[in-house]
Amino acid sequence: PGEVCAFLIICRLSVLMLVAYQVNFNEALHKWRDQDLTAHFVALDRELRPFVNNLPQILHHKAQIVAILLKHLTIERSSCRADILDLISTLARDLRFEFYPHFPDVIKTLVHLLDPRDLPLVEVTFVCIGFLFKFLLRQLLEDLPAVFGAYNSLCLYGCGAGRVVYVYVCVHVRVLWCLFVSPGRRSFLTLEWVRVY
Repeated sequence: PGEVCAFLIICRLSVLMLVAYQVNFNEALHKWRDQDLTAHFVALDRELRPFVNNLPQILHHKAQIVAILLKHLTIERSSCRADILDLISTLARDLRFEFYPHFPDVIKTLVHLLDPRDLPLVEVTFVCIGFLFKFLLRQLLEDLPAVFGAYNSLCLYGCGAGRVVYVYVCVHVRVLWCLFVSPGRRSFLTLEWVRVY
């Protein structure tokens, strides 16, 4: 009985370790690998494959993974941009605070990606931005002055898309600040923070 009990404990621990190392990013990549057989996605998959076998490997190579995703996201007329945006939000979900140092580069790339003539792409881009805010909420709130400074410069980017993202960021961060950080200091964040140019 003692040997059986020890065996069951070891089996449960190994199952828990396997569950802990299952990564949503791998599942999303496998999903898109089955659904998207375009040349752009096959090239992306070929570049990502050596870095995404398990969570420790993803953590170790996170900078390379983000760089590969952003490189393929900026390819003109790429047919897999929606897939890449889903992979970016899934990577942010898996890495959380480990993803935050790459957040400014990702947002700048997403702003440059916005084109008012391509409404489906604008929609999936804002869905990705929304998920990034959801998964990185704590880091955004801790770094609030830097967030506003970074997105103020995005607003001066010159195109309407940069201004739209800036207003989106300001409104959501203001609401999240009021709800989660400082319910008693609602006067701190007034509508003056949201400037529409």
